[in-house]
Amino acid sequence: MTGGSGTTGSLALCACVTKMTKHARPATHPATHPATRPATRAAKLHQQALNCLTIAMKEEAHSAELIDEALKLAKRSRELSEVE
Repeated sequence: MTGGSGTTGSLALCACVTKMTKHARPATHPATHPATRPATRAAKLHQQALNCLTIAMKEEAHSAELIDEALKLAKRSRELSEVE
């Protein structure tokens, strides 16, 4: 994904995933208490979604699959963050 519009679209997609999962990021260090496990898992899924998007921006060959995976991870992250 090179060029002006592709880069802009990629940045917009990253911003969208971040917005979808912003509540998934832990505010403090996660404890081992069972109640914090969904938040910890949600934060990990959020990071994995961002990682997928980063790779998708670098590798055009599999970008569609990586973007789909990022959206799935972001959705699950959001669901887990709403459990709290």
